[in-house]
Amino acid sequence: MEAPPRPPRRKGSLVVGILFVLIALTAAGALFVRAKFGPAQACDYGGGPASCGENQICAISVGGQGRCLPFASQSSPMAPPFAAGVSFACTQGPRAPKERSHAWATDVFAVDLMPVEDKPEVEVVAPVAGEAHVFDRCEERDAGPSARNDTNCGAGYGNHVRIWDGTDLVLLGHLARVTVKQGAQLKRGDVLGIAGASGQAASRHVHLVVTRLRPGDHIGAILGSPGHKGGVVVRGLLEAKKLPGGAVESVAFDALECAEKPSTWWTAP
Repeated sequence: MEAPPRPPRRKGSLVVGILFVLIALTAAGALFVRAKFGPAQACDYGGGPASCGENQICAISVGGQGRCLPFASQSSPMAPPFAAGVSFACTQGPRAPKERSHAWATDVFAVDLMPVEDKPEVEVVAPVAGEAHVFDRCEERDAGPSARNDTNCGAGYGNHVRIWDGTDLVLLGHLARVTVKQGAQLKRGDVLGIAGASGQAASRHVHLVVTRLRPGDHIGAILGSPGHKGGVVVRGLLEAKKLPGGAVESVAFDALECAEKPSTWWTAP
């Protein structure tokens, strides 16, 4: 006697199983980070130098509280996101109070780089080689040099390009428009688009932030959502020259002497 046919496997059960595996991996990643770095210690983000341990930084985390969180560091400097000879400054201030941007965990080392070229369009170039992931659905309401836009388009980053190099994820945001194609294999220095003020931006600049994946992060899921990044912020390095007449040096993001009204200018070598 033949056995009765098996009922078809329900897709819902498969989806639930996949979700369970993803949740388990994420939880395992969180436990790994906790085991390696210890529980997140509270810190006062707006109160001056952070009292965090080695390879940790004070950042705004869940619930709007300051927490000491692990960060990574780049070993090799990137190129600035502008063509050779273009001068720029870091404009957002060194460590912002809670009311300002760049407080959150995966943006705490981010820099806002403003080009000083006196022309209507300044090209933004790839600081590293890798695969381009493009979001270009935002419209600038004011594209002038003193633009003030405030929309959540592109998760607030406006038009942006994320470059995945297999280790780090480099996000360049607030572009006026993107000129590179989705999935393009970029070389360092390839043109990505035009600097602008799309998304949440008070002036024309490039928001540059580097992140790295945590255990449990899935690059496909991250790249499938606009503005999403890896869970560990990276202390980036730029290869640049301080003006006037400086030599080429490797300068960390947090040593760019950032200020709302900058007095230190750099140039792309």
